[in-house]
Amino acid sequence: MRAVGIVCEYNPFHNGHLYQIQKIKEEYPDKAIVCAMSGNYVERGDIAMFDKYLRADAAIRNGADLVLEIPFPYSIFSAEGYAIAGVEILSAFQAVDTLAFGCEQDDIKSLCETADKLCDFRFEELLAENLKKERQYSYACARIRAYNQLFGKSLIDMTKPNNILAIEYLKAVKRGRFDIKPFAVKRIGSNHDECNSPDSSVASASYIRNNYQKSACFLPENTQKLIENAPKMSINKLFSALKSSLILSNGVENVYCFDELFSSAKKSINDAFSFDELVGRLTTKTYTRAFVRRGLISYLLNVPKGLFKSKPDFTIVLAADKKGRELLRQSSKDECKISVITKPSQLNEITSPSAQLEINADRLATVCMDRDTSADFFLKAGPVIEDLDRE
Repeated sequence: MRAVGIVCEYNPFHNGHLYQIQKIKEEYPDKAIVCAMSGNYVERGDIAMFDKYLRADAAIRNGADLVLEIPFPYSIFSAEGYAIAGVEILSAFQAVDTLAFGCEQDDIKSLCETADKLCDFRFEELLAENLKKERQYSYACARIRAYNQLFGKSLIDMTKPNNILAIEYLKAVKRGRFDIKPFAVKRIGSNHDECNSPDSSVASASYIRNNYQKSACFLPENTQKLIENAPKMSINKLFSALKSSLILSNGVENVYCFDELFSSAKKSINDAFSFDELVGRLTTKTYTRAFVRRGLISYLLNVPKGLFKSKPDFTIVLAADKKGRELLRQSSKDECKISVITKPSQLNEITSPSAQLEINADRLATVCMDRDTSADFFLKAGPVIEDLDRE
């Protein structure tokens, strides 16, 4: 059995995600769909709106066959690290021979050319040099400036978030030398992170999260029913823990995205009254909101900088249908390249630092829920198994 892989968050699963899966099935009707999905924490440095098992269930109900977790902290890394983690997990399954992704421009040739140039050592050297000299620019702006200096303007708009991720997926495939074919699906409806009211049936996930009470029409009907009475999570629930920790702390060392923020955070915490307000106070031209959120979460969970250069050595099965379970059986025969965990309690048997971080992160996620939940809720959970008739 062959499969198409998707790197995703589904925060929450909406009509645009359903459209992408439908397009994949039109192009590859005989292939399974495997998702590498962020767990309870997402790439923008935030907690997901709904827990990872519920979001995985929504994916299975809408056409995916197997959902695997991108574990913490890889799920909160910037676009490059997040893309590497997702592609590494998918490529560990030999059945995955295609990688599908959404983007604002579905020109595969130009996307691949841009990705190839970004892998050029001359570009990496120039970018590093510019970041030292031009500290007033964010990483994203410095990257575009370095690219234009070296190669001229790209045919791909590298300010568009889905284009950025598409390029990072292609870079990860190239650098990993994986035999995986790209399949681009042009994004429809509202732009990623667009918060204005959409004029179609497809809204951005940001709009849906910010306008949840009036966004049912932007979700598949089965997703609406699934999340109707489900507990929601909010990063603002972590503010008290964060404030206490910063007040009592005398300093930090070697924490991902946070060493450079600590002094400002310690000063600002006395006048901030929510997590979001503190993020706003720490955001600058150099440090984006996403960077700050990543730093604050990393500080709470003591994520070492060195993990950014590592790759995930395990994944957790979040949900599967019949075809997905067959893929899991096939992968065990194919000698899958990473540990595939079906029971989160098995994390205690893994000696890598990221396994303990995943346990601690999921415990912290229960604090973010809008109802009382056991700290070991996720440690005692198991994959969602759906026996769906796809005919």
